[in-house]
Amino acid sequence: MCGIAHAVDVHGGPPTDRVDTARRYLEAFLGGLRTTPPNAKP
Repeated sequence: MCGIAHAVDVHGGPPTDRVDTARRYLEAFLGGLRTTPPNAKP
């Protein structure tokens, strides 16, 4: 979480875009923790 916050501070763009940037970074991070791909068939 600290790494995402720092990345958003450094590369987040203008303050109005930082929430969207943080959400994109967090989504990418959480997607990497999945045990199965989101499009895998059960």
